[in-house]
Amino acid sequence: MKIYLDTNIFCRPFDNQSQKRIRNEAIAFLEIIENVINKKLFLISSEILEFEIGKIKNFEKRIKVSDFLSLASDVIYGTKEQLRISNKLEQKYNLKGHDALHVAAAFLGKAEYMITCDDLLLEKVWVISSFTKEEGFEIKLINPISFLKVLKGE
Repeated sequence: MKIYLDTNIFCRPFDNQSQKRIRNEAIAFLEIIENVINKKLFLISSEILEFEIGKIKNFEKRIKVSDFLSLASDVIYGTKEQLRISNKLEQKYNLKGHDALHVAAAFLGKAEYMITCDDLLLEKVWVISSFTKEEGFEIKLINPISFLKVLKGE
């Protein structure tokens, strides 16, 4: 199964763990990564992920997040097709620029799931599912905790 992780989930283990939600999402992320390492999941990376991770100010955090990203089996580079899809998502569905680029990269990488901790993006789950289905390949947008339940058949 191919998955695409939004930048925010890569950063969860390095966020302040005092909130239960953040702690649970960090644990879920590490379990997802374990499945990637064990080749049960295939992680897709993208140029927009590399760009956003490259902007992390804390050097140690940036290196550790980059190490996780290096586990990806495929990288989606910016193309005219990615721009076409992201522009359509921005104009028709009011997605923000980087969010639209992430969805487009996940789509082009044929990810079955795009996993994010972004509540505003998760509010558009049906929009993204419908849009990607119209484009020819449906992506399911989900948070990391819910994704683990799907993975475990719950």
